Amino acid sequence: MLDKLKNEYKAIMFGRNGMDSLNRALLGLAAIIAALQFLYSLISGRVGGMYAAAIGLVVVAVFRFFSRNTYKRGAENMMFSQLWAGIKQRRAASRASQAANPYRQNQNPYRTPKPPKAEKDAQRRTKVVVCQKCGQKLRVPKGKGKIRVFCKNCGEAFETKS
Repeated sequence: MLDKLKNEYKAIMFGRNGMDSLNRALLGLAAIIAALQFLYSLISGRVGGMYAAAIGLVVVAVFRFFSRNTYKRGAENMMFSQLWAGIKQRRAASRASQAANPYRQNQNPYRTPKPPKAEKDAQRRTKVVVCQKCGQKLRVPKGKGKIRVFCKNCGEAFETKS
C-alpha cells in the first residue's frame, strides 16, 4: 500500500521542481504573516487583509513546487540563495566587528575606551622601540639592559636599551 503511494507520488513529481529553499522561505513568511494577522485580529477584533498576502505566498510556493520549468525555478532559487548568503555574510561581519571591539559598544563617544587589563600589564612590562630602517614599532621587554632586536618587518638587527 505504502509503496504504491510512493510510486504514484514519484510519477506525479517526475520532471517537476519540488521543494527548494525559496519555497521554504515563502511558506515560512506566509506562516509568520498569518500568525501576525491572527494575533492582530484577536487584539483588535477586526479581520485585516494580510491573510490575502499569506494565501498569495502559499499559491506562489505551490506553483513553484509543481512547475515543470525547472530551469527558471532553479534560476529563481539561485538568486534567492545568493541574496540570502549576502545577508547572512553581512550579519556575520557586523557581529564579528562588534565581538572584536567590545569597548566601542554603548560608550560615550567623547571618552576614550580603557584598554583591557592584559594589554595594560603588557604595556607595563614592555617598551616600544622604532626600527631605524623601516620605522616599524616593536615591543621589547623592560629591564633587560642592552639587547639586540630583530625587526619582523624588514629583518634589520639593531641594539637598544630596554
